[in-house]
Amino acid sequence: MSDETEDDALVLCQPPSMLGVPNASPFCAKMETWLRLSGLPYVVEPVGNPRRGPKGKVPFIRLDGQKIGDSDAIIGQLCARHPSLPERLKRQAPEHHALQRMMEEHLYWVIVYSRWIDDGFDLVKLTFFAGIPAGLRDLAGWLAKAAVRRQLRAQGVGRHGADEIYDRGNRDLDAISALLPDQGYLAGDEPGRIDATAYGVLTNIVDIDLPCRLRDIGRRYPAISAYTARMRARAFPEFNRARR
Repeated sequence: MSDETEDDALVLCQPPSMLGVPNASPFCAKMETWLRLSGLPYVVEPVGNPRRGPKGKVPFIRLDGQKIGDSDAIIGQLCARHPSLPERLKRQAPEHHALQRMMEEHLYWVIVYSRWIDDGFDLVKLTFFAGIPAGLRDLAGWLAKAAVRRQLRAQGVGRHGADEIYDRGNRDLDAISALLPDQGYLAGDEPGRIDATAYGVLTNIVDIDLPCRLRDIGRRYPAISAYTARMRARAFPEFNRARR
């Protein structure tokens, strides 16, 4: 039984689910996956504007009257609050820490490029800006695309050509595929913190209803699709049923 009370219930603030995955943000998908694996009770509050978060991005949570941003910071605080959680959900092996950094600091930006700059953009624009009148949607999309292009260039991925970017992403996916077990999870027989991260990123490549070059590359790796299917069945059975 949880030690949470109604007054200090955990509220997960994130965009609504779309495009056939639990969340189209890898970091939001990671956060909700971790929460489901932990068994901690929570409620979701749909948030469309990331600027509402304390760090200007999603996900963030509301707890004890405070807003806490950044998925790793949130997990850290919840682990401190619930010390009885399994170690696999609280800590990562050094190699898993390195794997997380590769996925979140490099492969994530290949996802961003694929969606906002390359062939996924038209569908992303229609989906993400569905609530905007058609006359303004193109302008909003253009402004978002320009902002993302600046971010990609500052991060470094955007300084390469498309073929180079996808080659780098493919090498990341090849390395991840080689590390995935035939059965079970990265953390062992039971999924752990690293699995929440990996699922959040990988489902947004191979499972998302967004036809694009990166999805085609990801689906060349059967081990990745099998892994996301295992994680989806474990953490999001309602999505598992929907995909049958």
